[in-house]
Amino acid sequence: MPHCHARLAKWTTRSAIGIGNRYALKAYICENHTDSILCKACANRSRDHSKHRMRIHGLLTEPIPDDSHIYGSAWYKKQVEKYGEPPEEWIASAKEHQAVAEAWVSDAWTVKLEETVSSRMPKTAKAKAKANLVKPNPFPKQAFLMYKESDTPILKVATDSYTLEKGEYKGVPVWILPNGKRFDMDEKGEPRNLLG
Repeated sequence: MPHCHARLAKWTTRSAIGIGNRYALKAYICENHTDSILCKACANRSRDHSKHRMRIHGLLTEPIPDDSHIYGSAWYKKQVEKYGEPPEEWIASAKEHQAVAEAWVSDAWTVKLEETVSSRMPKTAKAKAKANLVKPNPFPKQAFLMYKESDTPILKVATDSYTLEKGEYKGVPVWILPNGKRFDMDEKGEPRNLLG
C-alpha cells in the first residue's frame, strides 16, 4: 500500500532566521498508508491555512508552495537573503528531514538551494559580520524612580476564615477543613499540625 504524499510541518521545530523575527520550518512526512495520493486526514487539511502546522505544504512530488516557511521554499530563500541563515545545526537537521521526504515517494521534488551570501563568506568574515551587528539596548540610558509618601492611611482587610469541624481520625480528635484536610489539636484544643 503506498504512502501519503503530503508535506507537513511542525511548529515545535521552528528556528529563527538570522537576525530577523521570522521562523523557518522543517519538512515532515505523513506516515499513513493510503490507496490514493493523500490519506483521509491530509485530504481534509487546507493548502492555504494561515497556521503552517494545520496545512499541507504541497505534495512531496511538487515544489514547496511559495508562501510556505519550510526550508527550501521561495519564502525561506528571500528571508535568508534578507536576515541571514538559521543556526547551522538546524540547517543540518532540516536537510536531513528534506532528504527523508525526498526518499519517501518516487519522483519526489528536490530542494535546490543556491548559495546564500552568508554561506559564500569565509568563516572570519562571518564572525566579523556577526560582531558588527548592533543589538538594541533593552534598558533605558537613564531611569528615574519617583516615590511619594501616601497621605491616605493603610487599609486593613480582614483575612479569609475557614469553618473547621471537630471530628475524629484513627481514634484521635482532629479539626477538619471543608476540603478534607485534617489538623491535630494541642492541649487547648487549637489546630496544630497538618496530618496529610
